[in-house]
Amino acid sequence: MEWKPPPGELRVCCIQAGLFSRDAMANRQELLGLFSSVEHGSCDLIITPEASNLYYHYDLISQLKGGEEEEYLGPFRKLAGEYECHILVGSLMVRDGEHLRNRSHLLAPDGTTAGTYDKIHLIRLFDEPEYFTPGRDLLTAEVSGWKVGIALCYDLRFAELFLNYALAGCHLQILPSCWPDVRVEHWYHLHLARAQETQCYFIGVNHGGTDDSGRAYRMSIAADPDSIVLAKLPDPAPGIMTVTLQPEVLVKQKEMYDLLAGRGPFPI
Repeated sequence: MEWKPPPGELRVCCIQAGLFSRDAMANRQELLGLFSSVEHGSCDLIITPEASNLYYHYDLISQLKGGEEEEYLGPFRKLAGEYECHILVGSLMVRDGEHLRNRSHLLAPDGTTAGTYDKIHLIRLFDEPEYFTPGRDLLTAEVSGWKVGIALCYDLRFAELFLNYALAGCHLQILPSCWPDVRVEHWYHLHLARAQETQCYFIGVNHGGTDDSGRAYRMSIAADPDSIVLAKLPDPAPGIMTVTLQPEVLVKQKEMYDLLAGRGPFPI
């Protein structure tokens, strides 16, 4: 499709939080506490990490009931209206009929669901294939005139997913995650590679802190299409990262060269 630049800048707020409790409402309260430090009207999009409700507590995830995630989402639907922005609840573990899904929820400024994305690539290191059913579809959405592609964590290792988002005309790609610090170098450098090869802004929002087993998480990151790091949260602790994305940076990249001209689509 014909690529068009977005109409103006995009202000993004990323919430790095340690959401490791076995109590989904306790994790929600942790997130809401961090939301309270975000100034109203200061951003167009707020992003939270993957696994925001029950982390990877599979004994609890297995007991989920269909629609149970709506209780968790309620306050965030209200906040989308109060902040007058989109909110990407990075992902929640949900039951969908007979299946468990690792699902992102994009909320519109009126609090309604603008779209959902089910994680396509499931990671064996976290036993995901034993519990979750993988998604099949990509999700693109418009946020303040910006075309956005959404993926989750382990998807980062599969370049073809992000190349297809770029072919669809995306300006920004977002990756809520629960990526352990033991592989943080992979995380960091793959972000820069994905930004460069897709000529998109690329933002990863990770957990921040250490779980009960001593596994640490950190390094939410935002990169521009030239692989320049715009912001990062390098400490294993909760934090807020804000970044303003500029259309002219995207235009400059496309004027230099179009890396996807005559290529794709790419099988996933």
